Amino acid sequence: MTDRIKHIKALLAKGAYGVGLSMSLLTGCGKVVESPVPNWRVYYEFSPQQTAYRSLLAPGGMVLIPQSEVSSMSLSPMGIAVLRSLTSSDYYAFDLACPVETNPLSRLEQEGLALKCPRCGSRFDVTSGAGVPVEGIAQHPLRRYRASLTARGTILVVN
Repeated sequence: MTDRIKHIKALLAKGAYGVGLSMSLLTGCGKVVESPVPNWRVYYEFSPQQTAYRSLLAPGGMVLIPQSEVSSMSLSPMGIAVLRSLTSSDYYAFDLACPVETNPLSRLEQEGLALKCPRCGSRFDVTSGAGVPVEGIAQHPLRRYRASLTARGTILVVN
């Protein structure tokens, strides 16, 4: 029996206080940190076969889609980044608004396989699908949107 399990059993023996504390020990690591970037309405569908999006056909491919280039669908004011996983055919999508520089908003730029804020210098790992800060002053992850390959072969990004 591991020390952690022994510790939890000892806490459980102490009654309700032990139960509450044990539950917080068990679930504390799974806490989701929400991005301060507003949850804009996002709906964007496109074909990775189009010239502008062909980099998404290869693992690690990324495209930045500014809101100014989209007229018929909904994007956040800064636009979105869509990328393909390095190890699978999964797709990830993130808001291009920096979670630090929210007033006024600052648009992230691609730096290799990461996104970086030109204003505060924060750099975010997007290859894992988490959008977590890896450098700079950012304390929150990027706003993430759902991205999936449809049966028609298009990529759909929604929230």
